[in-house]
Amino acid sequence: MIKIKLKKLMHDYKINISELSNLTGLARTTITPLVNRPENVKALNLETVDTLCDLFGINVEDLLEFSPSKNKYETYKYWIRFDNQTAFIVLRKHIGNKTRYLLIGMSFVVYPEKSNGAMLITLQPLSIKENNMLSLEKLPPTREFIDGNLFIRDFNHQSTESRVKTSKVLLKVLINDPSFKEKYPDADYFVVNWKTDLFNLEFYKFSYRNGTLAYKDN
Repeated sequence: MIKIKLKKLMHDYKINISELSNLTGLARTTITPLVNRPENVKALNLETVDTLCDLFGINVEDLLEFSPSKNKYETYKYWIRFDNQTAFIVLRKHIGNKTRYLLIGMSFVVYPEKSNGAMLITLQPLSIKENNMLSLEKLPPTREFIDGNLFIRDFNHQSTESRVKTSKVLLKVLINDPSFKEKYPDADYFVVNWKTDLFNLEFYKFSYRNGTLAYKDN
């Protein structure tokens, strides 16, 4: 989401729409929605942005502010393979007027040095090429998938809160599966490891008690 901060700039400089129009040559019909209804603006001419930044002597980020979308991923489909302790999860997200998908690979193992209740979960977003190498049934068309590398770049810029929420969505797929519950009835502690590149691993810890999954920040 992009926030237009023209109204605040005009307030700070104590000028109104008519004065701004006279100073810049921009039509009132161009300026008015940017000031009074910025959330409804669907497009903004680069020349308009350039003119306003030039007038106020500011950078683009002082006029326009980008906030990551709060429209998070939801689970679309999944497969769990207990023979090799792996799973594949398809996430779905609406971007603009399109629906896009992402395939996440997962592995899960019991910590050998701990009780059977502790598990290590490794998550890795898969590339389009990796998607095509898998024989998973009834996947959406390849053209509708987001490449895992694009997701990784976005994930690395997200807040810890957003990363935890995404981790939780994926972990719930596993622990809520009836077959998983039957096979690992004592599983109550999970360390989620995001393998986002060769040297960058993100760890998030969760406890599971009485059907409730809670993030542990220490």
